[in-house]
Amino acid sequence: MSQGWKRIGVAMASAPVALATGAVRGGLARQGLVLTLTVRFDADLVERADLEHALLRAARDPGVRAVILRIDGALGSWAWSQGLRQGLQVLREAGREVWAILEQPGHGALWVASAASRLFLLPAGEVHLLGVGAEVAFYKGALDQLGLEADLVAAGAYKSFGEPWQRTFASSAWTESLQAMLGGLQRTLVRDLAEARGLSAGAVEAAMAEAPLTAERALALGLVDALAYEDQVLAEAKERWPGARTLKWERWRKLDQAQELAARAGGLGPEVAVVHLEGPVVVDDPRRAVAIKARVVAPLLRRLREDASVVAVVLHLNTGGGSALASELIWREVDLLAAEKPVVAVFEGVCASGGYYLAAPAREIFSRSTTLTGSIGVFGGKLVTEGLRRKLGLTVQPFGQAPASLLYASSRRFTEGERARFGALMGRVYDGFVERVAKGRGTSPEQVEPHCRGRVWTGEDAAARGLVDRFGGLEDGLARAKELASAPSARRVDHDPSHRRTLVSKAVKAARGGESAVELAVQAWVDHPLSWLLAHQEQALAVLPVEAPGV
Repeated sequence: MSQGWKRIGVAMASAPVALATGAVRGGLARQGLVLTLTVRFDADLVERADLEHALLRAARDPGVRAVILRIDGALGSWAWSQGLRQGLQVLREAGREVWAILEQPGHGALWVASAASRLFLLPAGEVHLLGVGAEVAFYKGALDQLGLEADLVAAGAYKSFGEPWQRTFASSAWTESLQAMLGGLQRTLVRDLAEARGLSAGAVEAAMAEAPLTAERALALGLVDALAYEDQVLAEAKERWPGARTLKWERWRKLDQAQELAARAGGLGPEVAVVHLEGPVVVDDPRRAVAIKARVVAPLLRRLREDASVVAVVLHLNTGGGSALASELIWREVDLLAAEKPVVAVFEGVCASGGYYLAAPAREIFSRSTTLTGSIGVFGGKLVTEGLRRKLGLTVQPFGQAPASLLYASSRRFTEGERARFGALMGRVYDGFVERVAKGRGTSPEQVEPHCRGRVWTGEDAAARGLVDRFGGLEDGLARAKELASAPSARRVDHDPSHRRTLVSKAVKAARGGESAVELAVQAWVDHPLSWLLAHQEQALAVLPVEAPGV
């Protein structure tokens, strides 16, 4: 069956569903709805994007009177939390009430909830408004005890991925970069809390100096509006909106999705493809359930370029980078695609190093002000096992048939000549990276290179340096792609090549509310920096030098 006939079939099948769900929603709208939503931190990129989209849908639903939000634990990335916070602001701007219930909030949960019209805290709750900080682990001492050595070369003064393996404390360059990044996030936190709660920045900073805060103290300082249990909040909502029906968010969303799906399937017009890319950038790796695999992503982008019904593409990214080779393979397809159709990149929590590399050809780049990006630089090297072998009484006799045949041998460090040769390789890869960025940004390598050098920027700082064009999330990027394609009515079609979800993993996650212990342990090793180094000793790596701090 042709693609066109399939679309017609979907549209015909969706019509009765749309009528039925429309009738149900119409009845609910006449009653009025108070939606209850619990937000958790373990949602993936696509699930997070759907929640932000659904918040906008709820703001447009005339039947929704209020949303009561409960935040369950930490939320993960700053940019994801910022997107959620902005979604609550959109609800309020549309005239909807937003109530938030907090239990033991940290600064991230309080930051998000501060966008609500009313903020409730459990009477026994503590507010951990501690401010922004991060810890960096250094492994050189442990490697020394084991007799191992990381012999690494970086291109870019701030490209610090190798430092934890070669040093016992941060270099001045890395300290400068980290302090600037954390300082930017801290300023955003203080500013937004002060504005939302009607406080001065000094009052917020004073509360941080006093934290953790008891519930009573948080109330006295104006950080929350009332102390109450969830049942008391729901009872107050019934009094506030008599006759309105309280409905779980998931139930409302299913009805909303049915109507939305029917509307999307109702025509054969142009499409905007949204490609969700999350996880490390690799050429191909069957061990990884979540990754940006060049062998999968590149053919998809090629098909989208050749599909006449696709008028624009949005790259929705959340990645700290990975293999420079894999980034180059995907970059090539993005570059070819961008030559024929508008491509818009949307950065979420982090899009740095190899992630920025592959997105560089995009016509425009969107990010949150708290997104971590940049880290435009590379490094590489090998793990030297000479000391460990000596401790174990093992000997290695090298046999080489050419001057460079033992360049990557783990039995010894680079010689001076080999280090110079390998350093030149890293330099060439770095120069190519900078050229890709310069071309995508419409400038020269000389102009953009000072903003590269492996330096990590917040979205706000990146925008000031021309590495980001606009602030916003997926919905903003999608709207801009339609505008660039002159196709305001184009249908959105989602592609999710980054996630490999087996039936077993889905069942385990559903049963336990998260990943199994075995899955977590395997994935922790797969994603560990040492695993990366061992798996890519002959490649240049473009990876964020430190794990992105969560809220």
